[in-house]
Amino acid sequence: MIRGQCNFSYKIQNAQAAGYDAAIVYALRKKSPLIYMTYPEGANVPAFYVTLETGAYLKEHARGEAGECCIFPLSYAWNKHVEKIIVWGMLLLFVISIPLLFWFARKLYPIDSPRRHRPEQTRQLPRSTVNALPSFVFSSVTSVRCHGRETLCSICLEDYREGENLRVLPCRHEFHSSCVDSWLIRWGTFCPVCRHEIRRSTSNEGNEQVHVSG
Repeated sequence: MIRGQCNFSYKIQNAQAAGYDAAIVYALRKKSPLIYMTYPEGANVPAFYVTLETGAYLKEHARGEAGECCIFPLSYAWNKHVEKIIVWGMLLLFVISIPLLFWFARKLYPIDSPRRHRPEQTRQLPRSTVNALPSFVFSSVTSVRCHGRETLCSICLEDYREGENLRVLPCRHEFHSSCVDSWLIRWGTFCPVCRHEIRRSTSNEGNEQVHVSG
């Protein structure tokens, strides 16, 4: 309530009679000095006298038709802000930690696969089997006519030279002997161009030889 012509006791009595739980009286002019209010007999509601600036602030922030006003200290508002930051931060950390846990779990405990437990020799050819594959000496005159049109090694990507030893796989692809021998012994049992399985071809040839001899 703004300070007017009536005295403070009358204002407090009117506020209590109207059913209010407290009375706040603010000054009529700016920079008005605070004065003591006389408290009337029979008044049970608390009463306060504040400056014009404080009264205007309270009136501006009043909520609802009844004029209730909820103003929290800055520390309370700051604590609520910090609380929200902490909650959202923990939620974000939880969301990020799930894929990280899966990633570390896969690193520490790799998923078993049949290929992982295959014997080493199943992914390599014995040197004796590799040496048994046909080979020939490259000649620019006869090799193209007899063996095909390949003039470079698909492994090292270098042209064949006169006198170099070439290895022919069952799929008819040709390579430098040193290149394809290293590939078959160390890395795989198939042709690096068409991925034809060398073991299948060599085993079939062996079965045919046994059948003929029988």
